[in-house]
Amino acid sequence: VIVAPPGYGKSTLLADWAAHDKRRFVRISPADPTESAAEPNLTESIRSATSSGEPSVLVLDDAHNVDPEVLREAVGEAMRELPEHSALALASRAEPALPLGRLRAHRALVEVRVDDLALTPREAATLLRRAGLELDFGAVQTLVRRTEGWPAALYLASLSLHGEENASAAAKHLRGDDHRLTEYFRDEVLS
Repeated sequence: VIVAPPGYGKSTLLADWAAHDKRRFVRISPADPTESAAEPNLTESIRSATSSGEPSVLVLDDAHNVDPEVLREAVGEAMRELPEHSALALASRAEPALPLGRLRAHRALVEVRVDDLALTPREAATLLRRAGLELDFGAVQTLVRRTEGWPAALYLASLSLHGEENASAAAKHLRGDDHRLTEYFRDEVLS
């Protein structure tokens, strides 16, 4: 399970994993949770994805959009049907309603959470540099502390600081009311 709020790189992590793993990756997008046919569509997608018999990674992104009962049924189906040497990956913005304690106790669970996805100052410096922003390390540390390593916020901060005469000094005064940050928060979190 990969559980973190929007902007922490869950989908990016899954894409990187797919690029480096030799197994077949099958991404299943949950149906609209308001549709009454969500369970059959998801279950049928899982059956189709597991029917090849070859080791695969079955990815269910946006698992938070699936009704909890449907999710439990779909995960149960996937765990029964996945071929040997396969994995099931769930990415969610909220804690999935699954028996995580039991899976953890049986050593059948790997968890990736906010603390694992938050950027360190060194990683943040790389992200900012790739976004075209050079800051002194003290300014990077300040941004990481203020954003708690939230990758989306760090990138949006880089956009806000572009064009500043002294970006390192401006970084120390960047606040959460910056319009780029508030728009993202409104669009991704409050929506």
